[in-house]
Amino acid sequence: MTPPNDHDALQEHIDLYGMTTATAAARVVCGCDHRRALAGLESLVRDGRLFRYGKVYSPKPTPPKPRDRWHDLAILSYCCLGNRPRPRIPSERLAAALDGPAKKLSQRSPANKPCIFDRHDRLARLWVEPYTDDPDGAPLGDVLAILQRSARGRAFQVWAYLALSGDFTILVLCRGRARADELERWLARAPLVGQAGPETVEVPVSTAAIQ
Repeated sequence: MTPPNDHDALQEHIDLYGMTTATAAARVVCGCDHRRALAGLESLVRDGRLFRYGKVYSPKPTPPKPRDRWHDLAILSYCCLGNRPRPRIPSERLAAALDGPAKKLSQRSPANKPCIFDRHDRLARLWVEPYTDDPDGAPLGDVLAILQRSARGRAFQVWAYLALSGDFTILVLCRGRARADELERWLARAPLVGQAGPETVEVPVSTAAIQ
């Protein structure tokens, strides 16, 4: 029988990441006990609170689209399955940091975006390289162009404003370590630039491999 408190902890975990796998749930919620995590997730499926699509458990009654599945699993894997925990910041806590700048810039608060605190205790916005059917990923030049185009958009202004403080970074999650290193070299030559109101800001960027 699944401990009742596992249900609450599993539900909180899924609410935070939008989906999970038994491996991630075991690592984060169930003390690395895969059997216990699987039992808890399957119990929630029987209760109608979760739906299983292969190895993915989701609260939504329809399977995730490939693009959404790729993005959410990348976040889940990086935050939960690495050599150390990198927990995603809950949206309520993130809103406390973002609501002020958003109001100042007349923007909607992007508190639903995935963020963590990095090893330097900076707020880091996780940005996953785009989905593609090609297992090797899109050409890095295309990835860089998409990232730079996003930084020039109006919706990016809140993040650019945070970069003024020096306590913010973009962390780009890539398909592999070599790919992440290469993209970081490209970004050193073509820095990411955003607009915070009237100010042009160079936004710090680092890269990492999806676990």
